[in-house]
Amino acid sequence: MRYKLSDLAKQDKSILDMETYKDFSVLVLTGSNVLMQKVVSNLIKESCQSKTNINVDTALLSEFGYDSSAVSISNILDFETFRNNIEIQSLSGKWFCSADMATLTSKQIDWVKEYIKKPSKNGVLVITSTNFKEYKPWLSNKILAVSPEAVLLEMSYPTRYQQYAVANMLFKKRNVEPDARALELLTAKMSSEYDQYEEIIDKVCSDVIPEGYFDTHTVYMLSYDSILDSMRYIQNFVIDDFIYAILKPMEDRKPSGKKQIWRILGYLLDDMGPRKLVASVLYKIEELIQFRIAINTGYIPVAVKGFDVQESKMLLGDENPLTKKSDFMFRRLANTAAMTSLQDLVCIKMMLKNVDLYNEMSYTKALYSMIVRSALNASRLDNDIGVENIILGDLNILDDIPYLEIVDEQSVQ
Repeated sequence: MRYKLSDLAKQDKSILDMETYKDFSVLVLTGSNVLMQKVVSNLIKESCQSKTNINVDTALLSEFGYDSSAVSISNILDFETFRNNIEIQSLSGKWFCSADMATLTSKQIDWVKEYIKKPSKNGVLVITSTNFKEYKPWLSNKILAVSPEAVLLEMSYPTRYQQYAVANMLFKKRNVEPDARALELLTAKMSSEYDQYEEIIDKVCSDVIPEGYFDTHTVYMLSYDSILDSMRYIQNFVIDDFIYAILKPMEDRKPSGKKQIWRILGYLLDDMGPRKLVASVLYKIEELIQFRIAINTGYIPVAVKGFDVQESKMLLGDENPLTKKSDFMFRRLANTAAMTSLQDLVCIKMMLKNVDLYNEMSYTKALYSMIVRSALNASRLDNDIGVENIILGDLNILDDIPYLEIVDEQSVQ
């Protein structure tokens, strides 16, 4: 089987409910979202533990020289031990093994590929990977795609409600009960920085919960105002935030909107660097140009948030790459493209392409020009999109000034 997190949401399956995973003996967890992989892996590990206590003859252990107080029965195994003992039933629940794909040898990978053909019911094997090059071959694994006992979960993009559920679980582990608005604020502030959730939640709890509070209370009720104050200076942005900010019509922006754009740009430049940021923005803009063309030709309604996505996809035809987008992403990109004109999107594309490959500063300059493009005069705009070179033009004018040699006849004499 193969699922994305959005597929689980469509089937009303919770990522925090063991019922979602109970039929699987092998799980391959992929994608850049380390937090979601960790949450699912820990959930499965807990489910593998035995619910019954096993009595140990402490007198017998002492007779053989073992300290009975240090004896514990564990069902958590390393990869090689799991591989060699999976056919032996565990005394306490099921065997559990979690291994990072990057740590496995080619022979171990081959063993896993054979194992998923007929996995054992005696244990659960979890393989994790955040490197696309590593797990790319698994995306097309035919056995994994049809196996009822093995599943590949792509965990890069959780839905909003899945983010709420995970954040709520992390708070409750700390005996904190957040209200709905507090969870919305946390997920909005954190954007796609999922791996920082635990660190930020610890910071929030440390900031807002009085020292010694749990001496007399069992649960702290976290309000929206408390988390707002604690996260006042925490901000995370992604490329989509930047694209939305630069395309948003001027009349719809708040007075602080221009400052917000520069704040987002500064964050992304620090995070990605100018070259990678220009390449990422250019990719998104080219995608939006295709949606804007579809809007201009009548295949997608303009600025209609509730339009029928399936009808638009049918009009575009199966050959059009836009139809490969999920309904959610299709509607989101169409609404973003409808915020501005095709001419403006093409202008932005030309600005981002008009860079000097050997000059790092030209990439930053292109991003600056893109933000202030509405304030540029015609000649400056032509210069920034590469149609006209103002400096070279001025130099040509200087070259055309005639030089008249004036000879002072008296000085010659």
